[in-house]
Amino acid sequence: MKGLQVWALCLLCWLAQPAHAAETVRYIHTDALGSVVAVTDTSGAVIERREYEPYGAQLSPAVADGPGYTGHVQDAATGLTYMQQRYYDPGIGVFLSVDPVTALGNPVGQFHRYRYANGNPYSFIDPDGREAKGGCGTHVKDRDSISCRSGDTAQNSPPTNQQSPEASNGGGGGSSGRQSYDSSESGYHFYEVNTPACDTAQQHGCSAQTVFYQGLLYQPFPGPRLEAPASNGQITSVPGFGLVRTLVYPDHLLIRNETLPGHLLHPGEVSRQVLQGGSQVFIRTTGTGTGLGWGSWAQILGAPFLWHSVDIQLRQSLPVYPPSP
Repeated sequence: MKGLQVWALCLLCWLAQPAHAAETVRYIHTDALGSVVAVTDTSGAVIERREYEPYGAQLSPAVADGPGYTGHVQDAATGLTYMQQRYYDPGIGVFLSVDPVTALGNPVGQFHRYRYANGNPYSFIDPDGREAKGGCGTHVKDRDSISCRSGDTAQNSPPTNQQSPEASNGGGGGSSGRQSYDSSESGYHFYEVNTPACDTAQQHGCSAQTVFYQGLLYQPFPGPRLEAPASNGQITSVPGFGLVRTLVYPDHLLIRNETLPGHLLHPGEVSRQVLQGGSQVFIRTTGTGTGLGWGSWAQILGAPFLWHSVDIQLRQSLPVYPPSP
């Protein structure tokens, strides 16, 4: 009798177990930096594609918990990326806490205790929040010393991103994909330029939206102010340089100019985004590529001078005014 009771108890426990849901297998695909750019099912069909800004803010789709930019875990609730030793904010491109490792003076770019990837997110990553390394895991000797070849340099993103502006609007003949650039090539260049646009505390009409819609869309690249705002997929001949394709991401106040064959700096691209820190609204311009041998010139002198000139002209055209006395 006692044995029967034990058997009955075991049967009840077995029946009380929750039913297990059918297992779903998904495969994650990454780019040269380790960022998740596509997810496929067991049949190989693409069920999700992702696209990022230069410093890792996800353009599409909405951020979800799990692996994302450079393979690190993303937090959907805060938009932050967890890089083991500390959290990183891809929206502003800096860590939120000081580097736990002693400041490094060689290269000088790593002396900054909050800076991400030596200010060059196209070539460098930070595996654990302590030190910038090349996309293939090598230590950084200097800003342009990293070379990742063969399997370490996947050249293109996955198939056309159906949620990207160029795909949804049909402009420009479809997506051209994001390209990784080899910093060991003689023409490699990367630069970042930040230019103040206006101050919400001191100027009426100043806002990030105003700078984007009334300024940046009319001056996405060097040259005279456009008569009409740039449209997604628009191809324009920039005097002195060549043809560029402009991609527009209004939800992120961002545009991306891709150089086309024949352009002086092809292959290459420039991203221009309106950001706000406190009351200050500014334009961040980042450019990279391997066209022409302008590496050090573009980074040290040419790019800041050129883009500051463009943005000063843009700033003068904004409909913002000082407060009345």
